[in-house]
Amino acid sequence: MDRQDIYSVELLGGEETELNSKYEKEPSQIKDNSRILITSKNTGKGSLCVFCCCFICCAIPGIIAILMLNNYFGDLPTVDAVVTNLLTCPKTEPGEEASYKISFNFTTLEGDDVSVTTEYCSILAPKVNDTVKIYYSPADPELVVQESLVNIGYITAKVAAGIGWSLVLISFCVGIFFLKGGFGPSTQTTSTAGPVTYY
Repeated sequence: MDRQDIYSVELLGGEETELNSKYEKEPSQIKDNSRILITSKNTGKGSLCVFCCCFICCAIPGIIAILMLNNYFGDLPTVDAVVTNLLTCPKTEPGEEASYKISFNFTTLEGDDVSVTTEYCSILAPKVNDTVKIYYSPADPELVVQESLVNIGYITAKVAAGIGWSLVLISFCVGIFFLKGGFGPSTQTTSTAGPVTYY
């Protein structure tokens, strides 16, 4: 039998008993506690890996995309343009949804009339004779893009950034919590026997 620290104590009722040291635990309990702590730390490490992935893949790219959109389109003027024609773009894959180059007529803020066809193909094409808002470059009014496409870009970037930063904060907090022990056994002990006298 392993050597144990034995204390003789007198309880409030006068009965004497022998109590093991508070540091003594059954071997099976020690093993269970070790498994819990190992599992907790592994969970914490996994959460920190999720933190890094969300930070690099969602949070930062989302912020960069918002800044780039603001930098490019923030100062460009918008005007109403009339759709005059839709040119079907060739499909690159079988079964691909049809996309179109869009022809617009519009008047710049300086009063110049412009007829232009987009350089890009879009599946979000309005109908002919529809009036839509477009961005154009004052330096080259033939460079235009639909406002709706820019708005989709903003929404996508904001959603990615929002989800990314939310997961970053959650995974960081969870990781720190589990690395510190999580729901593992407490190192503190409590006594329910009341005051005792040691001999």
